[in-house]
This record gives sequence, C-alpha cells and structure tokens, in this order.
Amino acid sequence: MYNQDMTPFCKIEKNEEGDPVCEKLKGKIVSYYPSWSIITLFSRDSNKEYMEVEVGGTWKLLNKKSIHRSCDLRNFLQSLWYTPQLGDSLYSLDRKSIKKVKKSDMTFNIIDVQGDWIKLKALNNPSCYWFRWKNNCRVYQDRLMYE
Repeated sequence: MYNQDMTPFCKIEKNEEGDPVCEKLKGKIVSYYPSWSIITLFSRDSNKEYMEVEVGGTWKLLNKKSIHRSCDLRNFLQSLWYTPQLGDSLYSLDRKSIKKVKKSDMTFNIIDVQGDWIKLKALNNPSCYWFRWKNNCRVYQDRLMYE
C-alpha cells in the first residue's frame, strides 16, 4: 500500500499462520480481523492499476492485483449482522427518539443503508431502528458481525 505520492505506506504481509497483517491499518479501516483473513476498506477507483483506499481519513493506493474481493458498500453492509453494545443509541424510524441498549444479547439484520446510518430489523421481533454505524472516518466495527 502506498501514499498518494507513491512512497510506501505499509506492507500487508502474512504471519506464521498465513493471515494478512499490517498493524498500521488496525483501528483505522472498516474492519480488521486478520485471524479470519478479513481486511475491509472503503475504496474508490483511481486508475487501471490502483484502487484508492481510505485509511484513517486519508486516501492511500492499493494495487488492484492484491484485492481479493470487491463489492459495493450497501451489499457489503447488508451481508452483516449488527450486535449492539450496552449504551448504544438506536433511533426510531423518523430518527427523532432514541432508545438506549440495555442488554447486549440482541442481533439485527441490516436492511437499508443511508450514508452513515444503517436501518436495523430485530431478528426475534418486528422492531426496526436506525443506528449510526460510521461517524466520519470512525467505524464501529466491533458491532458489525460476519455470518
């Protein structure tokens, strides 16, 4: 991965278990689960050879040959589950009232995406809420779960 001026930013290498690792990415991208071989970044097309990827609010360059899979944000988020943490704010459908999460054993499907907001539907009842999953470049990745 390179800075915009093509100076090296970081190298994603495989550890002893064969998992991709780069400590410079931890906490600065959408999701970083090297033990599951998952590194997820926001991206936009740059040119034939490179994709721009967001790391900590700045755009870096990643060679397209090193990209395993690419999908649009809506489809990616709708393939995940949301599991809240105590104290998270869930907003009503009109986003005017707030419900604070009091127990963290709930799981939601992500049924819609609008910018920094995801629309949630509870798995065990018909309740729907909005949650702000991203605030500028800070992503609440510990709440987004893979199947």
